[in-house]
Amino acid sequence: MPKKLLAITFFLLIAVRPAYTVSYLLYFQLNVDVIIQKYCINKDKPQMHCNGKCHLMQKLNFDTENTPTPNRAAVSFLEAFFPLYYQSNETSLPKPFVKIILLPNFNILHFETSGFINKIYHPPQVFIS
Repeated sequence: MPKKLLAITFFLLIAVRPAYTVSYLLYFQLNVDVIIQKYCINKDKPQMHCNGKCHLMQKLNFDTENTPTPNRAAVSFLEAFFPLYYQSNETSLPKPFVKIILLPNFNILHFETSGFINKIYHPPQVFIS
């Protein structure tokens, strides 16, 4: 039960930011006219076709020119989980020691080991005299 509660808590913490972004985008799309009248800073420049997107960028923190760069200690906890560089490791493994033989009757698979010493690992024998 505690693991399940912890997993749900982590999921909710991680899902808050995307839910906020989606909800604000939905609010923006539904109320574009009101946002243009109240918050648009480019009303006097209609050739820019801003249509309130300047306010949207400020609210979603996509405008990084006005915000100072954070120091290393101020990096948020969630951003630490996103890798900056991903390298896929491809390794070549040797061929397995098991050879699969397809027998002609009923398509039964028969595994034949080669490369292992089978005589070392045998069950104990009981001698009856």
